[in-house]
Amino acid sequence: MQASARLLRAAATSSNTAKFGLKRVSPSCIVHSRHFHASQTASKKKGKQAQNQDLFDENDDGSDADELFGSLKAVPKSQQKVTQANKSPQRHANVTSTRPVDDKAAELLRQKETQRRDAFQEAYDYLNERTGDAGKQSASMPAKRALHNLVNNAASSDEWDSVVSILKQWRRYPTRAIPTGIQDLFIRRAILTGQASVLVDILTHHPVYGIHVSSPYIARVLLKHTVTPVNSYPPSYSNKQADVTVFRQRLEHALQLADVLSITPAKGPATTLSPSADPVLGPLLLCSLLRVAAMPSEGGDPTTLANAIHQLFGDMRASQDAKKAAIQPPKAKPLRGALGAHEVIWSVAALRECETALGTGATRKLLEKATAETPRATVDEMLAWIGQKREEMMMGCNERGSSTRRKTEAASFGAEGPNSLQATSGKGSIPNHLLGKESGNASEKRV
Repeated sequence: MQASARLLRAAATSSNTAKFGLKRVSPSCIVHSRHFHASQTASKKKGKQAQNQDLFDENDDGSDADELFGSLKAVPKSQQKVTQANKSPQRHANVTSTRPVDDKAAELLRQKETQRRDAFQEAYDYLNERTGDAGKQSASMPAKRALHNLVNNAASSDEWDSVVSILKQWRRYPTRAIPTGIQDLFIRRAILTGQASVLVDILTHHPVYGIHVSSPYIARVLLKHTVTPVNSYPPSYSNKQADVTVFRQRLEHALQLADVLSITPAKGPATTLSPSADPVLGPLLLCSLLRVAAMPSEGGDPTTLANAIHQLFGDMRASQDAKKAAIQPPKAKPLRGALGAHEVIWSVAALRECETALGTGATRKLLEKATAETPRATVDEMLAWIGQKREEMMMGCNERGSSTRRKTEAASFGAEGPNSLQATSGKGSIPNHLLGKESGNASEKRV
Protein backbone atom coordinates (compact mmCIF):
# COMPACT_ATOMS: atom_id res chain seq x y z
CA MET A 1 0.00 0.00 0.00
CA GLN A 2 2.89 2.31 0.78
CA ALA A 3 4.42 1.43 -2.56
CA SER A 4 1.28 2.38 -4.45
CA ALA A 5 1.20 5.73 -2.68
CA ARG A 6 4.77 6.42 -3.70
CA LEU A 7 3.92 5.43 -7.27
CA LEU A 8 1.01 7.88 -7.40
CA ARG A 9 3.15 10.67 -5.92
CA ALA A 10 5.84 10.03 -8.48
CA ALA A 11 3.31 10.03 -11.31
CA ALA A 12 1.90 13.33 -10.14
CA THR A 13 5.29 15.01 -10.00
CA SER A 14 6.77 13.40 -13.09
CA SER A 15 6.86 15.34 -16.33
CA ASN A 16 6.46 12.17 -18.43
CA THR A 17 2.84 11.28 -17.64
CA ALA A 18 2.35 9.27 -20.85
CA LYS A 19 4.75 6.63 -19.52
CA PHE A 20 2.34 5.78 -16.73
CA GLY A 21 -0.85 6.45 -18.70
CA LEU A 22 -2.01 9.02 -16.14
CA LYS A 23 -2.72 12.72 -16.14
CA ARG A 24 -0.88 15.18 -13.98
CA VAL A 25 -2.64 15.70 -10.66
CA SER A 26 -1.97 18.09 -7.83
CA PRO A 27 -0.17 16.67 -4.77
CA SER A 28 -2.95 18.11 -2.59
CA CYS A 29 -5.45 15.77 -4.25
CA ILE A 30 -3.60 12.63 -3.17
CA VAL A 31 -5.31 10.82 -0.30
CA HIS A 32 -2.87 9.42 2.21
CA SER A 33 -3.81 6.20 3.90
CA ARG A 34 -4.02 5.99 7.69
CA HIS A 35 -2.91 2.89 9.56
CA PHE A 36 -4.83 1.79 12.64
CA HIS A 37 -2.98 0.68 15.75
CA ALA A 38 -3.76 -3.04 15.78
CA SER A 39 -0.99 -4.40 17.99
CA GLN A 40 -1.54 -6.98 20.71
CA THR A 41 -1.23 -4.35 23.42
CA ALA A 42 -4.13 -2.35 21.96
CA SER A 43 -6.27 -5.46 21.47
CA LYS A 44 -5.70 -6.76 24.98
CA LYS A 45 -8.83 -6.82 27.20
CA LYS A 46 -8.67 -4.80 30.40
CA GLY A 47 -10.92 -7.02 32.50
CA LYS A 48 -14.45 -6.03 33.48
CA GLN A 49 -13.84 -2.40 32.65
CA ALA A 50 -13.09 -3.28 29.03
CA GLN A 51 -16.25 -5.32 28.74
CA ASN A 52 -18.45 -2.35 29.63
CA GLN A 53 -16.85 0.01 27.08
CA ASP A 54 -19.38 -0.98 24.43
CA LEU A 55 -22.45 1.14 25.18
CA PHE A 56 -24.55 -0.69 22.59
CA ASP A 57 -23.71 -4.29 23.51
CA GLU A 58 -26.36 -6.75 22.32
CA ASN A 59 -26.00 -8.80 25.51
CA ASP A 60 -26.66 -5.83 27.77
CA ASP A 61 -29.82 -6.50 29.80
CA GLY A 62 -29.94 -3.07 31.43
CA SER A 63 -28.98 -4.33 34.88
CA ASP A 64 -26.40 -1.57 35.29
CA ALA A 65 -28.83 1.23 34.47
CA ASP A 66 -29.36 1.98 38.14
CA GLU A 67 -25.73 3.04 38.44
CA LEU A 68 -26.32 5.90 35.98
CA PHE A 69 -29.99 6.75 36.56
CA GLY A 70 -30.54 5.55 40.09
CA SER A 71 -31.59 9.05 41.22
CA LEU A 72 -34.58 8.95 38.85
CA LYS A 73 -36.35 6.11 40.60
CA ALA A 74 -39.89 6.73 41.70
CA VAL A 75 -39.82 8.25 45.17
CA PRO A 76 -42.91 8.96 47.27
CA LYS A 77 -43.94 12.63 47.42
CA SER A 78 -43.56 12.76 51.17
CA GLN A 79 -39.92 11.69 50.91
CA GLN A 80 -39.31 14.16 48.07
CA LYS A 81 -40.44 17.10 50.25
CA VAL A 82 -38.22 15.98 53.08
CA THR A 83 -35.27 15.63 50.73
CA GLN A 84 -35.78 19.09 49.24
CA ALA A 85 -36.19 20.62 52.66
CA ASN A 86 -32.95 19.06 53.81
CA LYS A 87 -31.02 20.15 50.73
CA SER A 88 -32.19 23.76 50.61
CA PRO A 89 -30.24 25.00 53.65
CA GLN A 90 -27.09 23.32 52.37
CA ARG A 91 -27.43 24.91 48.96
CA HIS A 92 -27.64 28.46 50.39
CA ALA A 93 -25.45 27.90 53.41
CA ASN A 94 -22.56 29.94 52.00
CA VAL A 95 -24.70 32.84 50.67
CA THR A 96 -24.34 35.98 52.79
CA SER A 97 -27.49 37.93 53.64
CA THR A 98 -27.89 41.39 52.06
CA ARG A 99 -29.68 44.51 53.27
CA PRO A 100 -33.18 45.19 52.01
CA VAL A 101 -33.55 47.29 48.89
CA ASP A 102 -35.31 50.06 50.84
CA ASP A 103 -32.30 50.49 53.10
CA LYS A 104 -29.99 50.78 50.11
CA ALA A 105 -32.24 53.36 48.47
CA ALA A 106 -32.44 55.35 51.71
CA GLU A 107 -28.66 55.27 52.06
CA LEU A 108 -28.27 56.45 48.47
CA LEU A 109 -30.68 59.32 49.06
CA ARG A 110 -28.78 60.33 52.19
CA GLN A 111 -25.54 60.37 50.25
CA LYS A 112 -27.06 62.52 47.50
CA GLU A 113 -28.51 64.92 50.05
CA THR A 114 -25.13 65.22 51.75
CA GLN A 115 -23.45 65.91 48.42
CA ARG A 116 -26.05 68.56 47.60
CA ARG A 117 -25.58 70.35 50.90
CA ASP A 118 -21.80 70.25 50.56
CA ALA A 119 -21.98 71.68 47.04
CA PHE A 120 -24.33 74.44 48.20
CA GLN A 121 -22.15 75.37 51.17
CA GLU A 122 -19.01 75.40 49.04
CA ALA A 123 -20.60 77.72 46.48
CA TYR A 124 -22.03 79.97 49.21
CA ASP A 125 -18.67 80.31 50.99
CA TYR A 126 -16.95 81.11 47.72
CA LEU A 127 -19.45 83.82 46.74
CA ASN A 128 -19.86 85.30 50.20
CA GLU A 129 -16.10 85.73 50.50
CA ARG A 130 -15.91 87.65 47.21
CA THR A 131 -19.16 89.65 47.33
CA GLY A 132 -19.65 90.28 51.06
CA ASP A 133 -18.80 93.41 53.01
CA ALA A 134 -15.49 91.95 54.16
CA GLY A 135 -14.61 90.74 50.67
CA LYS A 136 -12.41 92.47 48.18
CA GLN A 137 -14.79 94.03 45.71
CA SER A 138 -11.89 95.27 43.62
CA ALA A 139 -10.73 91.72 42.96
CA SER A 140 -11.70 89.76 39.89
CA MET A 141 -15.36 89.03 39.36
CA PRO A 142 -16.52 85.75 40.95
CA ALA A 143 -17.08 82.84 38.64
CA LYS A 144 -20.61 82.62 37.30
CA ARG A 145 -20.40 78.87 37.62
CA ALA A 146 -20.40 79.24 41.41
CA LEU A 147 -23.64 81.24 41.25
CA HIS A 148 -25.12 78.54 39.01
CA ASN A 149 -24.17 75.83 41.52
CA LEU A 150 -25.59 77.88 44.39
CA VAL A 151 -28.99 78.24 42.72
CA ASN A 152 -29.04 74.69 41.40
CA ASN A 153 -28.46 73.16 44.86
CA ALA A 154 -30.83 75.35 46.90
CA ALA A 155 -33.76 73.45 48.42
CA SER A 156 -34.82 74.55 51.91
CA SER A 157 -36.19 77.95 52.93
CA ASP A 158 -32.98 78.87 54.76
CA GLU A 159 -30.92 78.04 51.71
CA TRP A 160 -33.14 80.20 49.52
CA ASP A 161 -32.70 83.07 51.97
CA SER A 162 -28.96 82.65 51.53
CA VAL A 163 -29.38 82.73 47.75
CA VAL A 164 -31.38 85.96 47.97
CA SER A 165 -28.69 87.58 50.12
CA ILE A 166 -26.01 86.58 47.60
CA LEU A 167 -28.08 88.08 44.78
CA LYS A 168 -28.28 91.38 46.64
CA GLN A 169 -24.50 91.40 47.12
CA TRP A 170 -23.95 90.42 43.50
CA ARG A 171 -26.08 93.32 42.25
CA ARG A 172 -24.22 95.98 44.21
CA TYR A 173 -22.24 96.72 41.09
CA PRO A 174 -24.05 97.50 37.82
CA THR A 175 -21.51 95.52 35.82
CA ARG A 176 -22.44 92.30 37.61
CA ALA A 177 -25.40 91.35 35.46
CA ILE A 178 -26.93 87.95 36.14
CA PRO A 179 -26.97 85.80 32.99
CA THR A 180 -30.35 84.91 31.52
CA GLY A 181 -29.69 81.20 31.95
CA ILE A 182 -29.17 81.62 35.70
CA GLN A 183 -32.33 83.74 35.95
CA ASP A 184 -34.38 81.00 34.29
CA LEU A 185 -32.73 78.40 36.51
CA PHE A 186 -33.62 80.46 39.58
CA ILE A 187 -37.30 80.51 38.58
CA ARG A 188 -37.36 76.81 37.72
CA ARG A 189 -35.69 75.75 40.97
CA ALA A 190 -38.01 77.97 42.99
CA ILE A 191 -41.02 76.31 41.35
CA LEU A 192 -39.61 72.83 41.84
CA THR A 193 -38.83 73.34 45.54
CA GLY A 194 -42.21 74.92 46.34
CA GLN A 195 -40.94 78.51 46.62
CA ALA A 196 -43.00 79.99 43.77
CA SER A 197 -44.65 82.51 46.09
CA VAL A 198 -41.23 83.94 47.00
CA LEU A 199 -40.66 84.86 43.37
CA VAL A 200 -43.38 87.52 43.42
CA ASP A 201 -41.39 89.84 45.68
CA ILE A 202 -38.14 89.11 43.84
CA LEU A 203 -39.64 89.80 40.41
CA THR A 204 -41.28 92.99 41.69
CA HIS A 205 -37.92 94.41 42.79
CA HIS A 206 -35.95 93.68 39.64
CA PRO A 207 -33.23 96.36 40.19
CA VAL A 208 -32.42 94.84 43.60
CA TYR A 209 -32.21 91.16 42.66
CA GLY A 210 -31.71 91.24 38.90
CA ILE A 211 -34.28 88.49 38.20
CA HIS A 212 -36.99 88.87 35.58
CA VAL A 213 -39.13 86.62 33.39
CA SER A 214 -37.32 86.16 30.11
CA SER A 215 -39.96 84.41 27.97
CA PRO A 216 -43.74 83.86 27.79
CA TYR A 217 -43.27 80.16 28.47
CA ILE A 218 -41.50 80.81 31.79
CA ALA A 219 -44.30 83.22 32.72
CA ARG A 220 -46.95 80.59 31.97
CA VAL A 221 -45.19 77.92 34.00
CA LEU A 222 -44.74 80.32 36.91
CA LEU A 223 -48.38 81.43 36.96
CA LYS A 224 -49.62 77.86 36.58
CA HIS A 225 -47.70 76.69 39.64
CA THR A 226 -48.74 79.81 41.55
CA VAL A 227 -52.41 79.12 40.86
CA THR A 228 -52.23 75.33 41.19
CA PRO A 229 -48.96 74.40 42.90
CA VAL A 230 -47.76 70.93 43.81
CA ASN A 231 -50.02 69.09 46.31
CA SER A 232 -52.78 71.61 45.71
CA TYR A 233 -56.27 71.41 47.10
CA PRO A 234 -59.24 70.75 44.81
CA PRO A 235 -61.79 73.54 44.36
CA SER A 236 -64.83 73.81 46.59
CA TYR A 237 -67.22 72.16 44.13
CA SER A 238 -65.20 68.92 44.00
CA ASN A 239 -65.63 65.93 46.29
CA LYS A 240 -63.08 67.15 48.84
CA GLN A 241 -63.41 70.22 51.02
CA ALA A 242 -61.22 73.13 50.01
CA ASP A 243 -59.17 75.41 52.20
CA VAL A 244 -60.50 78.91 51.51
CA THR A 245 -57.55 80.66 53.14
CA VAL A 246 -55.01 78.82 51.01
CA PHE A 247 -56.87 79.65 47.81
CA ARG A 248 -57.15 83.32 48.73
CA GLN A 249 -53.41 83.49 49.36
CA ARG A 250 -52.72 81.90 45.99
CA LEU A 251 -55.08 84.32 44.31
CA GLU A 252 -53.32 87.25 45.95
CA HIS A 253 -49.93 85.98 44.74
CA ALA A 254 -51.35 85.37 41.26
CA LEU A 255 -52.73 88.92 41.02
CA GLN A 256 -49.41 90.38 42.15
CA LEU A 257 -47.60 88.25 39.61
CA ALA A 258 -50.03 89.38 36.91
CA ASP A 259 -49.23 93.02 37.71
CA VAL A 260 -45.51 92.29 37.41
CA LEU A 261 -45.94 90.44 34.12
CA SER A 262 -48.04 93.26 32.69
CA ILE A 263 -45.09 95.65 32.86
CA THR A 264 -42.45 93.10 31.84
CA PRO A 265 -41.28 93.42 28.23
CA ALA A 266 -41.57 90.18 26.31
CA LYS A 267 -39.22 88.67 23.76
CA GLY A 268 -40.43 87.17 20.53
CA PRO A 269 -43.77 87.69 18.76
CA ALA A 270 -45.58 88.77 21.94
CA THR A 271 -45.09 92.42 22.83
CA THR A 272 -46.22 92.03 26.44
CA LEU A 273 -46.76 89.35 29.04
CA SER A 274 -50.10 90.74 30.16
CA PRO A 275 -52.45 87.88 31.12
CA SER A 276 -55.35 89.43 29.23
CA ALA A 277 -53.45 89.14 25.93
CA ASP A 278 -52.04 85.65 26.45
CA PRO A 279 -53.99 82.47 25.57
CA VAL A 280 -52.67 80.65 28.65
CA LEU A 281 -52.10 83.32 31.30
CA GLY A 282 -55.62 84.73 30.94
CA PRO A 283 -57.50 81.44 31.50
CA LEU A 284 -55.23 80.55 34.42
CA LEU A 285 -55.87 83.85 36.20
CA LEU A 286 -59.61 83.79 35.43
CA CYS A 287 -59.75 80.23 36.74
CA SER A 288 -58.19 81.35 40.03
CA LEU A 289 -60.67 84.24 40.37
CA LEU A 290 -63.70 82.04 39.70
CA ARG A 291 -62.36 79.37 42.04
CA VAL A 292 -62.38 81.81 44.95
CA ALA A 293 -65.73 83.28 43.87
CA ALA A 294 -67.32 79.82 44.12
CA MET A 295 -66.26 79.54 47.76
CA PRO A 296 -68.20 80.89 50.72
CA SER A 297 -67.28 84.45 51.55
CA GLU A 298 -65.27 84.97 54.74
CA GLY A 299 -64.97 88.69 55.29
CA GLY A 300 -63.96 89.42 51.70
CA ASP A 301 -65.62 91.92 49.41
CA PRO A 302 -67.62 89.96 46.81
CA THR A 303 -68.25 93.09 44.75
CA THR A 304 -64.53 93.69 44.25
CA LEU A 305 -64.04 90.07 43.22
CA ALA A 306 -66.92 90.23 40.75
CA ASN A 307 -65.57 93.44 39.24
CA ALA A 308 -62.13 91.84 38.83
CA ILE A 309 -63.68 88.85 37.05
CA HIS A 310 -65.66 91.06 34.67
CA GLN A 311 -62.65 93.30 34.02
CA LEU A 312 -60.35 90.39 33.20
CA PHE A 313 -62.94 88.68 31.03
CA GLY A 314 -63.61 91.88 29.10
CA ASP A 315 -59.90 92.43 28.44
CA MET A 316 -59.44 88.81 27.38
CA ARG A 317 -62.33 88.92 24.94
CA ALA A 318 -61.23 92.23 23.46
CA SER A 319 -57.61 91.20 22.92
CA GLN A 320 -57.99 87.55 21.95
CA ASP A 321 -60.91 88.08 19.60
CA ALA A 322 -58.78 90.55 17.64
CA LYS A 323 -55.88 88.12 17.50
CA LYS A 324 -56.29 84.35 17.35
CA ALA A 325 -54.59 82.22 19.97
CA ALA A 326 -51.04 81.34 18.99
CA ILE A 327 -51.73 77.66 18.39
CA GLN A 328 -49.35 75.97 16.00
CA PRO A 329 -51.26 75.07 12.79
CA PRO A 330 -51.17 71.46 11.55
CA LYS A 331 -48.10 70.48 9.51
CA ALA A 332 -46.67 73.98 9.73
CA LYS A 333 -43.15 75.08 10.44
CA PRO A 334 -42.65 75.41 14.22
CA LEU A 335 -42.79 79.00 15.38
CA ARG A 336 -41.06 80.45 18.40
CA GLY A 337 -44.33 81.76 19.86
CA ALA A 338 -46.37 78.60 19.29
CA LEU A 339 -47.91 76.87 22.28
CA GLY A 340 -46.45 73.62 23.51
CA ALA A 341 -48.37 70.55 24.59
CA HIS A 342 -48.21 71.39 28.30
CA GLU A 343 -49.44 74.93 27.71
CA VAL A 344 -52.42 73.76 25.67
CA ILE A 345 -53.37 71.25 28.37
CA TRP A 346 -53.11 73.92 31.08
CA SER A 347 -55.25 76.35 29.08
CA VAL A 348 -57.94 73.74 28.34
CA ALA A 349 -58.00 72.65 31.99
CA ALA A 350 -58.39 76.26 33.17
CA LEU A 351 -61.17 76.98 30.67
CA ARG A 352 -63.00 73.81 31.66
CA GLU A 353 -62.81 74.76 35.34
CA CYS A 354 -64.09 78.23 34.48
CA GLU A 355 -67.13 76.63 32.88
CA THR A 356 -67.69 74.47 35.95
CA ALA A 357 -67.35 77.42 38.32
CA LEU A 358 -69.74 79.56 36.27
CA GLY A 359 -72.31 76.79 36.56
CA THR A 360 -72.45 76.98 40.35
CA GLY A 361 -75.27 78.93 41.94
CA ALA A 362 -73.09 81.14 44.16
CA THR A 363 -70.87 82.32 41.30
CA ARG A 364 -73.79 82.95 38.95
CA LYS A 365 -75.64 84.95 41.59
CA LEU A 366 -72.54 87.02 42.37
CA LEU A 367 -71.84 87.88 38.73
CA GLU A 368 -75.47 88.56 37.85
CA LYS A 369 -75.68 91.04 40.71
CA ALA A 370 -72.62 92.88 39.41
CA THR A 371 -74.05 92.83 35.87
CA ALA A 372 -77.30 94.39 37.06
CA GLU A 373 -75.41 97.33 38.55
CA THR A 374 -73.21 97.92 35.48
CA PRO A 375 -74.02 96.61 31.99
CA ARG A 376 -71.51 93.85 31.33
CA ALA A 377 -71.32 90.41 29.81
CA THR A 378 -73.84 88.00 31.26
CA VAL A 379 -72.95 84.61 32.64
CA ASP A 380 -74.40 82.89 29.57
CA GLU A 381 -72.27 85.04 27.28
CA MET A 382 -69.20 84.22 29.33
CA LEU A 383 -69.98 80.51 29.14
CA ALA A 384 -70.47 80.68 25.37
CA TRP A 385 -67.19 82.53 24.78
CA ILE A 386 -65.18 80.28 27.12
CA GLY A 387 -66.65 77.17 25.50
CA GLN A 388 -65.74 78.46 22.05
CA LYS A 389 -62.14 79.14 23.10
CA ARG A 390 -61.87 75.70 24.66
CA GLU A 391 -63.10 74.06 21.45
CA GLU A 392 -60.57 76.06 19.43
CA MET A 393 -57.79 74.89 21.71
CA MET A 394 -58.86 71.27 21.44
CA MET A 395 -59.18 71.48 17.64
CA GLY A 396 -55.58 72.66 17.49
CA CYS A 397 -54.50 69.43 19.21
CA ASN A 398 -55.69 67.13 16.42
CA GLU A 399 -52.21 66.94 14.91
CA ARG A 400 -50.32 66.68 18.20
CA GLY A 401 -50.75 62.96 18.75
CA SER A 402 -53.19 60.71 20.57
CA SER A 403 -51.50 61.17 23.96
CA THR A 404 -51.91 64.96 23.90
CA ARG A 405 -55.51 64.66 22.71
CA ARG A 406 -56.41 62.28 25.53
CA LYS A 407 -54.83 64.55 28.14
CA THR A 408 -56.59 67.57 26.68
CA GLU A 409 -59.98 65.85 26.67
CA ALA A 410 -59.59 64.82 30.34
CA ALA A 411 -57.68 67.88 31.56
CA SER A 412 -59.18 69.60 34.58
CA PHE A 413 -57.59 71.23 37.61
CA GLY A 414 -60.54 70.29 39.80
CA ALA A 415 -61.49 66.84 38.51
CA GLU A 416 -60.15 63.80 40.27
CA GLY A 417 -58.86 60.77 38.47
CA PRO A 418 -55.76 59.34 36.82
CA ASN A 419 -55.98 61.69 33.81
CA SER A 420 -56.60 64.92 35.71
CA LEU A 421 -53.96 67.54 36.32
CA GLN A 422 -54.90 67.38 39.98
CA ALA A 423 -53.69 63.77 40.11
CA THR A 424 -50.54 64.60 38.13
CA SER A 425 -49.70 67.96 39.66
CA GLY A 426 -46.47 66.60 41.13
CA LYS A 427 -43.28 65.76 39.36
CA GLY A 428 -44.95 64.43 36.24
CA SER A 429 -46.66 67.70 35.30
CA ILE A 430 -43.40 69.65 35.25
CA PRO A 431 -41.53 69.39 31.93
CA ASN A 432 -38.13 67.68 31.91
CA HIS A 433 -36.18 70.88 31.37
CA LEU A 434 -37.87 72.35 34.47
CA LEU A 435 -36.48 69.54 36.63
CA GLY A 436 -32.87 70.61 36.35
CA LYS A 437 -32.18 68.59 33.16
CA GLU A 438 -30.34 71.11 31.05
CA SER A 439 -30.25 70.32 27.36
CA GLY A 440 -29.80 73.13 24.90
CA ASN A 441 -31.62 76.38 25.51
CA ALA A 442 -33.92 75.45 28.36
CA SER A 443 -35.99 78.59 28.17
CA GLU A 444 -37.03 77.95 24.58
CA LYS A 445 -37.35 74.15 24.58
CA ARG A 446 -40.80 72.75 24.08
CA VAL A 447 -42.14 69.45 25.41
